[in-house]
Amino acid sequence: MDWRSSPAASDNKPTPIVDLSKCLELLLSRLPESLFNRPLHDLFFHLKQEKNGIETRAKILQAVSELLLDVDTYSHVAITFRPLLLDLVKRAIAHVRTLHGSNLWLESHENLVFTLAHLIPGAPFLRRQDLF
Repeated sequence: MDWRSSPAASDNKPTPIVDLSKCLELLLSRLPESLFNRPLHDLFFHLKQEKNGIETRAKILQAVSELLLDVDTYSHVAITFRPLLLDLVKRAIAHVRTLHGSNLWLESHENLVFTLAHLIPGAPFLRRQDLF
């Protein structure tokens, strides 16, 4: 059995430790109406339709990691997706790197620094040197 899964109560199939659909549903309920993210809501609906959509899960994790770059939503994401925070931060860093040279790079970089400055005191594992 993979270390990232645990046995399900009803059968012997491994289940993920983090239920992405439940976390996403909780995040969408926590976001204020002014910050409602339609593409993320559509991905959530698509995830609910599929049983195991690896591609959809990857898109959702990417979309959620980009919410870390928003000063209004990073705390909601960090609380809701705490077990996946390291992966989300890595994805956010990779996203900022892809923007290098564009008009959005400086703002995204500043938002990433702001987010990390607020997250590191409560999540010291984000100080890892291999993140950068």
